[in-house]
Amino acid sequence: MYQPSSRGGGPTASAAFGGGSFVPKRYAITTNPPTLVLEYGDNTLGLLRTRKFRLKKIASSEGLESTADEIIRRFPSKISRSLVSRSQLLRLLGQLKDKVKTGNEALRVDEDLNKYTTEELDAMKDRMNEKFMENAKRPGDEGYVYDKQVDFGQPTEDNDWDSTDEEDEDEDLPLP
Repeated sequence: MYQPSSRGGGPTASAAFGGGSFVPKRYAITTNPPTLVLEYGDNTLGLLRTRKFRLKKIASSEGLESTADEIIRRFPSKISRSLVSRSQLLRLLGQLKDKVKTGNEALRVDEDLNKYTTEELDAMKDRMNEKFMENAKRPGDEGYVYDKQVDFGQPTEDNDWDSTDEEDEDEDLPLP
């Protein structure tokens, strides 16, 4: 469910994770990638430290509960039950799940759609279709114009990608 951050690892970092008195200062969440961030004070060294818990998958409320239990079990010195309640951790994970869910609703240009399953793609297409239907103007709607034509003016740069010269060059190539 989660993947501990691989950052750090120097002598001071390993000493801080090995023992000492830890006091959680604040928690944060980031959505890309889904991460729970813990900022805590190390009383023995007098330092402020950060620990990131990267979450691979946040799908259901049952997944949130098992993720919270796993984080508490794996890092008892950082997330002490006496200092941080399980419900607080569940609330943060729930907020992260909601933000990741709403963030995925908007299609990002740099996304590789080949990595999604057929069901996920169908869900994305359904959301896009719903959004299109919300924004579409139909006859009778306010602002509807039949056969709307827009003049974009003169081009500001050359658009030679579709010129006829390239077609002529393609014809001159020898056939295999």
